[in-house]
Amino acid sequence: MHSLTVSAIPPAKSIEELSSMLDTQERHPLDNVPWPSLYPYKPGVSFSIAYAGSHLYLKFYAIEKELKALYSRHQDPVYKDSCVEFFINFEGENSYYNLEVNSRGVCLMAYGPDRHSRQPIDVQLLSTIKSLSRIEASQQAVSWDITLELPLTIFSSTAIDTLKGKSCKANFYKCGDNLLEPHYISWSPIHTEQPDFHLSKFFGNLQFN
Repeated sequence: MHSLTVSAIPPAKSIEELSSMLDTQERHPLDNVPWPSLYPYKPGVSFSIAYAGSHLYLKFYAIEKELKALYSRHQDPVYKDSCVEFFINFEGENSYYNLEVNSRGVCLMAYGPDRHSRQPIDVQLLSTIKSLSRIEASQQAVSWDITLELPLTIFSSTAIDTLKGKSCKANFYKCGDNLLEPHYISWSPIHTEQPDFHLSKFFGNLQFN
């Protein structure tokens, strides 16, 4: 199980400034391929994370053979596209949030105790998430990143107005169900026979300093 400390940074004045600020933070690799016999492909993916005031900041960096971004409306099944994901379980809660985002900044998000018992987050709340994407393509690969400014109000089933001093469980993922080479990789290791990101017992630890 992985652990990391999340630092506070000054509030960003714009999403462009935030993207540059997150480039200066430590990058954490998604280097676990939990089901190598079924899905051996491993794109290069990492993330940086920070927070300020009433916002959580995330930036994912990906290099992969193919980029797919078909879905354009919040709560569409973006996990079928080239998708990065952040799951978080706040201290004292049995349920967790899953935030899944394609390279267009389109989000799927829900809250619940397991894969099957989930309540979608209101689309109007998802529209408050700011995002910025950058895509570069060559004959060999596609390099892309996405910056996310997440207001804490999107965690609508949790009474939280600051992350300072909080301890949480979380995991970070990259997937692409409908790509030519489907893949499933994670930050904190998962030990199951079949692919399943919705297993909070394998989440790592986040400490917000």
